[in-house]
Amino acid sequence: MRINNQNIKVLSASVKGTLHAQQNVPCQDYTQYACDGRNFVAVVSDGAGSSKYGRIGAKVICETLTSLLKDIDFNDAKKAIPQAIGIARSKLIRHRLNKTKSEASLVDFSATIVGVLCFKNKGLFFHIGDGAALAFFDDKYLRFTASRPENGNFKCETFFYTMEDWKDCLRFTSFENAHTIFLMSDGLTTFSF
Repeated sequence: MRINNQNIKVLSASVKGTLHAQQNVPCQDYTQYACDGRNFVAVVSDGAGSSKYGRIGAKVICETLTSLLKDIDFNDAKKAIPQAIGIARSKLIRHRLNKTKSEASLVDFSATIVGVLCFKNKGLFFHIGDGAALAFFDDKYLRFTASRPENGNFKCETFFYTMEDWKDCLRFTSFENAHTIFLMSDGLTTFSF
């Protein structure tokens, strides 16, 4: 993908899962992208349904990362991304719904991260938890680079940027010359792969 930020086409969709629809619970997914800066940045976050404010955690991380990463030097990405995640965590510590104003209460805002940062023909996926990302290199979609889901010891256990050891779970995957990129939360991962 040769990044010309005026020619980027972004499609985004979010569908409430069956259980959330039955229980009349809002969708916990959030998506944000920026193509008005030096870089193209897109982030998908899935707020944990088991967390009180998972949707807020998803929204804060998406908005913070796109805002802070759109004009960074691509060569500094692996340093800037953890710093931006740290800023999102600080915002949640100060959030009005965090009654204790402590790091311990971040569990109430648990959310995953699947993101991409692109500059010219270079790309970098950054990822915490489940969900997945794909960068395709040919028109038949046979050649690709993937950032695959990471779960814990159990199928329903994943990792969140609100965890104390989030830095140990942050993964980077580099790629070049992609023409199509997919970012998805866990609901689409099985279907896609």
